[in-house]
Amino acid sequence: GEAYVLTPAGLRAQIRAGDWLSHTSGCCPGHLQLNVVMLPEKVAGAFRSFCEYNSLACPLIGEMPPGVRQLPTRLASAADIATDIPRYRVYRNGILESEPHNVSDIFRSDLVTFLLGCSFSFEALLSARGVPVRNVEQRCNVSMYRTSIPCKPSGPFHTNLVVSMRPVP
Repeated sequence: GEAYVLTPAGLRAQIRAGDWLSHTSGCCPGHLQLNVVMLPEKVAGAFRSFCEYNSLACPLIGEMPPGVRQLPTRLASAADIATDIPRYRVYRNGILESEPHNVSDIFRSDLVTFLLGCSFSFEALLSARGVPVRNVEQRCNVSMYRTSIPCKPSGPFHTNLVVSMRPVP
């Protein structure tokens, strides 16, 4: 199976229209993909510190001011953080509440958006060097595992390290 050869703008348009509801592993080869975390401004400093303390696990690519939905154009043109992600995971008080495809109705003016590096970004490099990327070939998401290695906590943010795995023959 080949990667999903789409332009980033084309993929975002499909997501926004509700035509793409799955993960984006294998999409837009050669382009940076991001994980997104939106948090109330009152805990943004603690999360920023968490990312700094655990920079290999949470590489902070960017941070958007409270209430801003448009990504910086250096990262993506005309990208709306509340509509252009195939699925969001909404937590309240640490509990998963819902997994909507659009968060326009709950996006608030006090939400700070953090943009974290994503392992999907290097899949095209592996393929280009002849390393099979099974999750892309099988059109499924990567395997992810929660380890027993604790991350350095900051404020309310604490967890064990989560790693992604790609089997290499």
